[in-house]
Amino acid sequence: MTLHRGFAKNAATTPADTRLMDAGSLIRNADGSVRTGVLGSPLPLVTGTAGMSVNIGAANFVQSKSTADGAMRFANDGVISQALPAAPTANSRYDVVYVKQDDDTTGDTDALPVSGVVSGAAAATPTVPAVPTGAIALASIRVTTGMTATSAAVITPLFDATAAMGGSILYRTLADLQADTKVQNAQVGQEIGSGGEYMRIAGAWTPTFIPNFVRHTKAKFSTSTSVGGGSVVLTHTPATMPFAQRVVIESVSHPQMGTAGYYSIGATATGAGVFVDSDGASASTTGVPNSSWVLAGTAATYVRVFTVDIPPNVACTITLTDDQSQTAVKQSFFSITKFMAGEFA
Repeated sequence: MTLHRGFAKNAATTPADTRLMDAGSLIRNADGSVRTGVLGSPLPLVTGTAGMSVNIGAANFVQSKSTADGAMRFANDGVISQALPAAPTANSRYDVVYVKQDDDTTGDTDALPVSGVVSGAAAATPTVPAVPTGAIALASIRVTTGMTATSAAVITPLFDATAAMGGSILYRTLADLQADTKVQNAQVGQEIGSGGEYMRIAGAWTPTFIPNFVRHTKAKFSTSTSVGGGSVVLTHTPATMPFAQRVVIESVSHPQMGTAGYYSIGATATGAGVFVDSDGASASTTGVPNSSWVLAGTAATYVRVFTVDIPPNVACTITLTDDQSQTAVKQSFFSITKFMAGEFA
C-alpha cells in the first residue's frame, strides 16, 4: 500500500496521484470502483444529423481504467461532430459513439481527449459492440441498409450519470434506476421523469419520496338506512405505483336501530396479487352479543381496520360494503392512509 502525494509545494505530484485524489471525491460502486459516466444529467447527448454523422453535446465526463488508476475527468464545452462509416448494403449494424481521455502513461499513444465510433458487424440481428478500455460509451446508433442520414435513426443512450460523493444519481427512467445493481447501499437515486427519489437498501431500491403519492385521503362521511348486505359505503382506487404499497382504511360507524340487531362492514379489492386483511368484529346474526350487536334504541360504535397490500404496477379498487339486520340510521367515518414499500413489513 502507498501514500500518494497531494498538492503540496515541491511534492512532485504525478497525474496518477491526481487521479486517485479525484476518485475520492466521486461516487463509488458497491465493488469500490469509481462510478464512471457523465457528471450530472442523464439526458441524451448524441443526436442525429442530415448526413452520416452525429452530434455530441457538451458535458463533463468521468472515466477510469481501473480502481488503481483512479478517475480521469475531462469535458466537452460545445457540440462536436462524429462521422460514422457508410451504411451496410445488407442487414443492419450498431455503431457506438464514445469519448475518451487518452493517457500515454497507461498505454495510450498520446494524451489527448478523443471521440470515436466502434462499428458492429452487420447482421439480421446485430449486437452492440464494446468500446475501448476506459472509454465512455455515449450512445448506440442502429444503422440500417442504405441509410444516408442519422436524423431518423434509433439512437439509444448508453452512459450512466454519476455525481460527487454523497450526491444523488440521476436516471433517465425508473426502469434504468431499477436495473442499476452496481451501486452501494445507502446510495440515493432520482428518476427525472417523475422526480421520484429512491435509496438503495439491502440490495434493493426503496422509495423515499414520490410526488403525487397521497399519504392520507380525506375521510368520507355517509348515512344509510339500508337493510341486508351489499350497500356500498366507500370506493377507493389508489394510484398505481411501481412499488408495493399498503393501504390502511379505518372505519368508525355509529349505527342506531329501533330493535336489537347486528351491523357490520366488509371489504373487497380487485387486482392480481392484492391481499386484504381485517381487524374488528364480524356480523353476529344469531343474536349473540359482540361488538357488532346493536341494542334496541341505542347508538353503538363499530370499528374496523382493513389492510390492503397492493403489488407493484397493479391497479386496484377497494370497496367497502355494509350489512345490517334492521333499518338503521348510521354515521360513518373513513380514514385512508397509504404506505410505500420499505415502510411496512
